[in-house]
Amino acid sequence: MPHHTPLISTIVVGLVLAFLLGAIANRVRVSPLVGYLLAGVLVGPFTPGFVADQGLANDLAEIGVILLMFGVGLHFTLEPIPATTLNNHVVLVGHGRVGSVVSAGVRQAGIPMLLIEENQDVAAKLKEQGFETITGNAASTEVADAANLANARCLLVAIPDGFEGGQVVAHARTLNPSLFIVARSHSDEETEHLKKHGASAVIMGEYEIARAMLANILPGDGSSPVHQPSGG
Repeated sequence: MPHHTPLISTIVVGLVLAFLLGAIANRVRVSPLVGYLLAGVLVGPFTPGFVADQGLANDLAEIGVILLMFGVGLHFTLEPIPATTLNNHVVLVGHGRVGSVVSAGVRQAGIPMLLIEENQDVAAKLKEQGFETITGNAASTEVADAANLANARCLLVAIPDGFEGGQVVAHARTLNPSLFIVARSHSDEETEHLKKHGASAVIMGEYEIARAMLANILPGDGSSPVHQPSGG
Protein backbone atom coordinates (compact mmCIF):
# COMPACT_ATOMS: atom_id res chain seq x y z
CA MET A 1 0.00 0.00 0.00
CA PRO A 2 1.57 3.34 -1.07
CA HIS A 3 0.12 5.35 1.79
CA HIS A 4 0.95 3.06 4.70
CA THR A 5 3.80 5.32 5.83
CA PRO A 6 1.76 8.55 6.13
CA LEU A 7 -1.05 6.56 7.69
CA ILE A 8 1.21 5.18 10.42
CA SER A 9 2.73 8.62 10.89
CA THR A 10 -0.74 10.06 11.37
CA ILE A 11 -1.59 7.50 14.04
CA VAL A 12 1.61 8.32 15.94
CA VAL A 13 1.06 12.07 15.59
CA GLY A 14 -2.56 11.67 16.66
CA LEU A 15 -1.71 9.75 19.82
CA VAL A 16 1.00 12.25 20.74
CA LEU A 17 -1.42 15.11 20.14
CA ALA A 18 -4.08 13.43 22.28
CA PHE A 19 -1.76 13.10 25.27
CA LEU A 20 -0.16 16.52 24.76
CA LEU A 21 -3.40 18.46 24.33
CA GLY A 22 -5.02 16.48 27.15
CA ALA A 23 -2.15 17.45 29.46
CA ILE A 24 -2.40 21.11 28.41
CA ALA A 25 -6.16 21.12 29.00
CA ASN A 26 -5.68 19.64 32.45
CA ARG A 27 -2.98 22.23 33.18
CA VAL A 28 -5.38 25.12 32.51
CA ARG A 29 -8.10 23.45 34.63
CA VAL A 30 -10.16 22.28 31.66
CA SER A 31 -11.30 18.68 31.27
CA PRO A 32 -8.63 16.61 29.45
CA LEU A 33 -11.47 15.39 27.23
CA VAL A 34 -11.34 18.79 25.48
CA GLY A 35 -7.75 18.11 24.47
CA TYR A 36 -8.56 14.60 23.26
CA LEU A 37 -11.45 15.90 21.17
CA LEU A 38 -9.26 18.62 19.67
CA ALA A 39 -6.66 16.01 18.70
CA GLY A 40 -9.37 14.02 16.94
CA VAL A 41 -10.46 17.10 15.01
CA LEU A 42 -6.90 18.05 14.01
CA VAL A 43 -6.09 14.57 12.72
CA GLY A 44 -8.54 14.17 9.87
CA PRO A 45 -8.95 14.55 6.10
CA PHE A 46 -7.43 18.05 6.18
CA THR A 47 -4.32 17.13 8.15
CA PRO A 48 -1.47 19.27 6.71
CA GLY A 49 1.32 17.48 4.86
CA PHE A 50 -0.74 14.74 3.21
CA VAL A 51 -1.84 14.41 -0.39
CA ALA A 52 -5.57 14.87 -0.93
CA ASP A 53 -6.07 11.25 -1.97
CA GLN A 54 -9.67 10.10 -1.46
CA GLY A 55 -8.68 6.75 0.03
CA LEU A 56 -6.16 8.34 2.36
CA ALA A 57 -8.68 11.02 3.30
CA ASN A 58 -11.19 8.35 4.31
CA ASP A 59 -8.54 6.57 6.35
CA LEU A 60 -7.62 9.81 8.09
CA ALA A 61 -11.26 10.53 8.82
CA GLU A 62 -11.61 7.11 10.44
CA ILE A 63 -8.48 7.74 12.50
CA GLY A 64 -9.96 11.04 13.67
CA VAL A 65 -13.08 9.23 14.87
CA ILE A 66 -10.97 6.55 16.57
CA LEU A 67 -9.00 9.24 18.39
CA LEU A 68 -12.20 10.83 19.59
CA MET A 69 -13.39 7.48 20.94
CA PHE A 70 -9.96 6.83 22.44
CA GLY A 71 -10.10 10.19 24.18
CA VAL A 72 -13.53 9.57 25.63
CA GLY A 73 -12.52 6.10 26.81
CA LEU A 74 -9.31 7.40 28.35
CA HIS A 75 -11.17 10.17 30.12
CA PHE A 76 -13.64 7.79 31.71
CA THR A 77 -11.10 5.14 32.72
CA LEU A 78 -11.19 6.01 36.41
CA GLU A 79 -8.46 5.21 38.86
CA PRO A 80 -9.52 3.35 42.01
CA ILE A 81 -11.06 5.72 44.55
CA PRO A 82 -8.98 5.81 47.75
CA ALA A 83 -11.03 4.82 50.79
CA THR A 84 -11.47 7.33 53.59
CA THR A 85 -9.90 6.64 56.97
CA LEU A 86 -12.75 8.41 58.77
CA ASN A 87 -14.99 6.58 61.25
CA ASN A 88 -18.15 7.74 63.00
CA HIS A 89 -18.31 10.55 60.45
CA VAL A 90 -21.02 12.45 58.61
CA VAL A 91 -21.33 11.64 54.91
CA LEU A 92 -22.89 14.48 52.93
CA VAL A 93 -24.05 13.86 49.36
CA GLY A 94 -24.39 16.97 47.18
CA HIS A 95 -22.91 20.42 47.72
CA GLY A 96 -25.38 22.83 46.16
CA ARG A 97 -27.35 25.53 47.99
CA VAL A 98 -28.52 23.13 50.69
CA GLY A 99 -25.39 21.02 50.94
CA SER A 100 -23.10 24.05 51.28
CA VAL A 101 -25.06 25.32 54.29
CA VAL A 102 -25.04 21.87 55.89
CA SER A 103 -21.30 21.36 55.36
CA ALA A 104 -20.54 24.75 56.91
CA GLY A 105 -22.55 23.84 60.00
CA VAL A 106 -21.01 20.39 60.37
CA ARG A 107 -17.50 21.80 59.94
CA GLN A 108 -18.16 24.53 62.51
CA ALA A 109 -19.34 21.88 64.96
CA GLY A 110 -16.05 20.05 64.51
CA ILE A 111 -17.67 16.79 63.41
CA PRO A 112 -15.67 14.59 61.00
CA MET A 113 -17.24 14.82 57.56
CA LEU A 114 -16.85 13.37 54.09
CA LEU A 115 -18.44 14.98 51.04
CA ILE A 116 -19.57 13.15 47.90
CA GLU A 117 -19.98 15.42 44.87
CA GLU A 118 -20.59 14.31 41.29
CA ASN A 119 -19.58 17.59 39.64
CA GLN A 120 -15.82 17.47 39.08
CA ASP A 121 -15.32 21.25 39.18
CA VAL A 122 -17.26 21.60 42.44
CA ALA A 123 -15.40 18.65 43.95
CA ALA A 124 -12.04 20.18 43.01
CA LYS A 125 -12.96 23.46 44.73
CA LEU A 126 -14.10 21.60 47.84
CA LYS A 127 -10.77 19.79 48.04
CA GLU A 128 -8.98 23.14 47.73
CA GLN A 129 -11.05 24.38 50.68
CA GLY A 130 -9.85 21.48 52.79
CA PHE A 131 -12.96 19.27 52.61
CA GLU A 132 -12.33 15.55 52.27
CA THR A 133 -14.25 14.88 49.07
CA ILE A 134 -14.98 11.92 46.83
CA THR A 135 -15.87 12.69 43.22
CA GLY A 136 -18.55 10.40 41.84
CA ASN A 137 -22.09 9.08 42.10
CA ALA A 138 -22.99 8.17 45.68
CA ALA A 139 -25.21 5.33 44.43
CA SER A 140 -22.23 3.48 42.96
CA THR A 141 -20.71 0.64 44.95
CA GLU A 142 -17.15 1.94 44.56
CA VAL A 143 -18.00 5.39 45.90
CA ALA A 144 -20.13 4.04 48.76
CA ASP A 145 -17.38 1.65 49.81
CA ALA A 146 -14.75 4.40 49.68
CA ALA A 147 -16.98 6.60 51.88
CA ASN A 148 -17.00 3.90 54.59
CA LEU A 149 -20.77 4.09 55.02
CA ALA A 150 -20.62 0.91 57.07
CA ASN A 151 -18.96 2.87 59.89
CA ALA A 152 -20.47 6.31 59.33
CA ARG A 153 -22.39 8.29 61.95
CA CYS A 154 -25.08 9.36 59.47
CA LEU A 155 -25.78 10.01 55.81
CA LEU A 156 -27.22 13.33 54.62
CA VAL A 157 -28.59 13.27 51.07
CA ALA A 158 -28.80 16.89 49.89
CA ILE A 159 -29.13 16.42 46.13
CA PRO A 160 -32.25 18.15 44.71
CA ASP A 161 -33.76 15.13 42.93
CA GLY A 162 -35.54 12.99 45.50
CA PHE A 163 -35.92 10.04 43.15
CA GLU A 164 -32.20 10.00 42.43
CA GLY A 165 -31.67 10.38 46.16
CA GLY A 166 -33.74 7.24 46.66
CA GLN A 167 -31.09 5.21 44.83
CA VAL A 168 -28.40 6.59 47.15
CA VAL A 169 -30.52 5.84 50.22
CA ALA A 170 -31.36 2.30 49.11
CA HIS A 171 -27.74 1.42 48.42
CA ALA A 172 -26.55 2.92 51.70
CA ARG A 173 -29.21 1.00 53.60
CA THR A 174 -27.92 -2.30 52.22
CA LEU A 175 -24.41 -1.44 53.40
CA ASN A 176 -25.47 -0.29 56.86
CA PRO A 177 -28.98 -1.31 58.01
CA SER A 178 -28.72 0.81 61.18
CA LEU A 179 -27.37 3.96 59.50
CA PHE A 180 -29.32 7.16 60.26
CA ILE A 181 -30.20 8.67 56.87
CA VAL A 182 -31.69 12.13 56.32
CA ALA A 183 -32.79 13.05 52.80
CA ARG A 184 -34.17 16.11 51.03
CA SER A 185 -37.38 16.20 49.00
CA HIS A 186 -39.56 18.64 47.09
CA SER A 187 -42.85 16.76 46.94
CA ASP A 188 -44.98 14.22 48.75
CA GLU A 189 -44.15 11.70 46.01
CA GLU A 190 -40.42 12.15 46.57
CA THR A 191 -40.90 11.93 50.33
CA GLU A 192 -42.79 8.65 50.01
CA HIS A 193 -40.17 7.31 47.60
CA LEU A 194 -37.29 8.17 49.94
CA LYS A 195 -38.98 6.66 52.99
CA LYS A 196 -39.84 3.52 51.02
CA HIS A 197 -36.17 3.12 50.12
CA GLY A 198 -34.95 3.45 53.69
CA ALA A 199 -34.61 7.11 54.68
CA SER A 200 -34.84 7.61 58.46
CA ALA A 201 -36.10 11.17 58.02
CA VAL A 202 -37.09 13.29 55.03
CA ILE A 203 -37.01 17.08 55.01
CA MET A 204 -39.46 18.77 52.66
CA GLY A 205 -38.52 22.39 52.01
CA GLU A 206 -41.96 23.99 51.93
CA TYR A 207 -43.05 22.44 55.23
CA GLU A 208 -39.85 23.44 57.00
CA ILE A 209 -40.19 27.04 55.80
CA ALA A 210 -43.77 27.10 57.08
CA ARG A 211 -42.68 25.74 60.48
CA ALA A 212 -39.93 28.35 60.71
CA MET A 213 -42.46 31.12 60.00
CA LEU A 214 -44.79 29.78 62.69
CA ALA A 215 -41.89 29.55 65.15
CA ASN A 216 -41.41 33.31 64.80
CA ILE A 217 -45.01 34.24 65.61
CA LEU A 218 -46.43 31.49 67.85
CA PRO A 219 -45.65 30.92 71.51
CA GLY A 220 -43.68 27.84 72.51
CA ASP A 221 -41.47 25.99 70.07
CA GLY A 222 -43.56 26.71 66.98
CA SER A 223 -44.19 23.03 66.43
CA SER A 224 -47.85 23.42 65.48
CA PRO A 225 -48.83 21.02 62.70
CA VAL A 226 -48.42 22.30 59.18
CA HIS A 227 -51.02 21.03 56.76
CA GLN A 228 -50.28 20.28 53.15
CA PRO A 229 -51.24 23.27 50.98
CA SER A 230 -53.95 22.74 48.40
CA GLY A 231 -51.96 24.62 45.81
CA GLY A 232 -48.73 26.63 45.37
